[in-house]
Amino acid sequence: MTKKVKHHSEEAKKKMSLARKGQKPWNKGKKGFIPWNKGKFLSLEIREKISKAHLGKPGWMLGKHWSPEMRKKLSEAHKGQVGPNKGKHFSEKARENMSKAHLKFYAEGGIHPRKGKQANKPAWNKGLNKEIDVRLKKASEKQKGKKISEETRKKLSESHKGKHLSEQAKEKLSKAFKGKIPWIKGRHHTEETKRKIQEKNKGKHSGWIKGMHHTKETKEKMGKSHKGQLVSNETKKKISEAQKGEKAHWFGTHQSDEIKLKKRLEWLNLPSEIKAERLRNSLKKTGKHPNSMEQKLIKLFEEKNLPYRYVGNGVFFVNGKNPDFVNTENRKKVIEFCGKYWHSEQIKKRTRPAEEEYLKSHYSEQGYSCLIIWEEGLRDLNKLFEKVKEFDSN
Repeated sequence: MTKKVKHHSEEAKKKMSLARKGQKPWNKGKKGFIPWNKGKFLSLEIREKISKAHLGKPGWMLGKHWSPEMRKKLSEAHKGQVGPNKGKHFSEKARENMSKAHLKFYAEGGIHPRKGKQANKPAWNKGLNKEIDVRLKKASEKQKGKKISEETRKKLSESHKGKHLSEQAKEKLSKAFKGKIPWIKGRHHTEETKRKIQEKNKGKHSGWIKGMHHTKETKEKMGKSHKGQLVSNETKKKISEAQKGEKAHWFGTHQSDEIKLKKRLEWLNLPSEIKAERLRNSLKKTGKHPNSMEQKLIKLFEEKNLPYRYVGNGVFFVNGKNPDFVNTENRKKVIEFCGKYWHSEQIKKRTRPAEEEYLKSHYSEQGYSCLIIWEEGLRDLNKLFEKVKEFDSN
């Protein structure tokens, strides 16, 4: 007795396909037809049996692909149709019930109805990459050259706005990534890649944040989050080395005269208290201390008992300006020491007489007398002593 054939042969399938061509389905265009299985559901036991029966077997569509013509037909057929679930959302209670049911199902060793495997098992592609897996390599090659349109980017941006991870989710992510080495660690762009990036960004603005400003609320949050954080000396050294010379991102760039003027005007219009606070913080960070020439003046004033002390480290300000020396007898007298480089015409953009006039007028507006000592004055300390004594006695 011969065995019954379980499947049609390829030749039989072809004949059946040709015979059906041009025929219309008996139920095409008919409304109100109710399928025999509507409202019926398979029990968990049957589902599990079906799942086990299909385990390890390739899907009937595996390795097959729709032809471009067929894809076009499917696309045209579905145009204008609204998805059955569009605009519908599960209630919070329904979501919670679904979550509990799934957790219980998988905790008891349940098998995923579609994937056909236990949910607590690791993902199939865990630990794989395109170098060692053909499937991932094909997927990577398929995505090459594809670009996301501006419309899609806008939609993605809008869909993510206002969304924030819960503290529980953050904690889970933190635990999941602990001890793992970042994929980019130790990798560097090749010279060719760097050149391509440079060419692509030519003519574009310097950064995505250019022209944007943080709100007052955001600034306060950032300030609070950074309070108490200290950078180690080792980290400071690394940052310093990374920004030296040609490594610095601003190397070779210069501010335009327009920007310099704008910043200068902004600084002049600031209240004196804010100026003093900013300068004080700046000097504190840089660890400003008297240079070798200022130390000579300190020594001279101490030896000759002249009533002036060094305040150039940001401990005293006069309308936003920090003088080098101030009178210790509560008289409104200050001394400014001017080095030939930092107070030169090249740096200050004004001549020496103009620089002297500017400093004296600034202090005189606040009722202070100002003596200016230039670097060349240190060559003859006796002459300098007489000059300071005369200024103090007037």
